[in-house]
Amino acid sequence: MSKLKEEQNEYIAVIHHKSNLLEYFCLGTLSKNEVKIVFGILEIIHNRYPKEHITIPYSDIAAISKYATELYENNTNNQFERFIESIQTKLKIVSYKLFIRPFIFDYPIFELFAVDHKAQFLSVDISESVYQDEMMDDDRNIVREKKRIVDLFSKEDWSGIQVYQKQKKDT
Repeated sequence: MSKLKEEQNEYIAVIHHKSNLLEYFCLGTLSKNEVKIVFGILEIIHNRYPKEHITIPYSDIAAISKYATELYENNTNNQFERFIESIQTKLKIVSYKLFIRPFIFDYPIFELFAVDHKAQFLSVDISESVYQDEMMDDDRNIVREKKRIVDLFSKEDWSGIQVYQKQKKDT
């Protein structure tokens, strides 16, 4: 097994609520450097919400971690551009998981990606998929709001979201 594969683990970003629902972003199998970048990109998107279409300059991505900054500043043999393409591939599998016993609902976060090496930006469109339907009582009062994936980025306080390495179960 290659060293890169050995260093990759599955990560989740857990959303802590006072409710009994377990919710999290499944970040996928990433290296430690990649998890910082992927979660950092999610934070950038959160900070730029309510736009559903977000354009992120390479310089903003490079500022997320020391590793990315070094790649960006050196960019020998287009290493940073290849790194961005790798991150784009990783972002495609990021999803929102919602557990409502006994079911697990999995919603992709992003609908569209664009990488422009010449203009040096990564562009993403956040999914408009509904993960919670609106619910009304008999008097037509809304008792539960409709929620979309894009609404996850409207949370004002992301300090309650923490990234964890997912523990593997022994078989």
